[in-house]
Amino acid sequence: MVLKMPKRKYDQKLVSPARATFFDLPIYDVVVTVIAKYLSWYDLYSFSLCSKRCKDIADCMLAKGLDRVTIYGDGKYNLSPYRTIIQTSMRLRSVVLQHMDKLNNDICQKFLTNNLYLEEVKMYSCQAISSDGLLPLRSCTNLTKLSLSRMPIDQKFFKAFNEINNNLVEVNITDLNINAEELREFLAHQPHLEKITIALRDTNIKPCLVELPSLCPKMKYLDIHNAYYTPDVHDILKNLPDNCPKLTKICLSKDEFGYEDEMLIHIINKNCEVALREPDEYDAQEETYVPTFDTESSHSNSSTDPDDLVDSDRGELHFGDELTIEPTKTRHHDGESSE
Repeated sequence: MVLKMPKRKYDQKLVSPARATFFDLPIYDVVVTVIAKYLSWYDLYSFSLCSKRCKDIADCMLAKGLDRVTIYGDGKYNLSPYRTIIQTSMRLRSVVLQHMDKLNNDICQKFLTNNLYLEEVKMYSCQAISSDGLLPLRSCTNLTKLSLSRMPIDQKFFKAFNEINNNLVEVNITDLNINAEELREFLAHQPHLEKITIALRDTNIKPCLVELPSLCPKMKYLDIHNAYYTPDVHDILKNLPDNCPKLTKICLSKDEFGYEDEMLIHIINKNCEVALREPDEYDAQEETYVPTFDTESSHSNSSTDPDDLVDSDRGELHFGDELTIEPTKTRHHDGESSE
């Protein structure tokens, strides 16, 4: 006699289910919220080229998961990568753009309008962007750090910006089309500033500097390298530590002041650190002045300020004619560079 075993229903515990893939992960709860923050914009762009499904997921991560981007241009652009970022991203908190010569006003306006949650904006040598291209920054009410260098920006932008946004904590104004009086007017509407960098060549900064203690009572750091110094400006600088009780560091041009300058010695004796650097090298490392005589408190060499090394964001990417990845060189304090 032959016994037949009864048929058993499908048992999931005995049969291994199909192996899950990346595409089976919850898009928002995992891919956007968790995974996207560990990827650079270039990773997401490269992923979007794999398939249409990958592009849909990458666009979602770019729009809702990417919160910071740093792009370096070199004059040879593959337009698609950065246009993808500009057209897709909507939740950026931090933007750093350098030498983006083909980034014009229209593209910049669209980019900034899509990212109203920005907290930090740094732009260096983006020559095609004028005041009109930056006007959407007025609506970025979370913006606290603004750095603009070597661009055709004039009073039009700063006047419009002050009408809505008065929350800046850090500002860097280097080689823009404004004079000292216009700069003073801008600073007068930014009472929360703690870190100020001003580099205006051939401009007498006295009208701005003389009122700085009352305009910016919270100021802790002042960098006025590459400025036009006059004897009366020296006297103002000498008295700044007394007039700005929260001031802890001043950065000046190395060619204007010597290591044993009486004014520097006076400032250091007021427990305020002094740094000197080359006047024409905005990307150069500061050299902290350390006195060789006894003072009430000792000062040690400080690390380079992030604003002074505009290409120091390690791991960020350059792009040129092809979709190739080039490692950014990292500057060390000893002057050497490494891949």
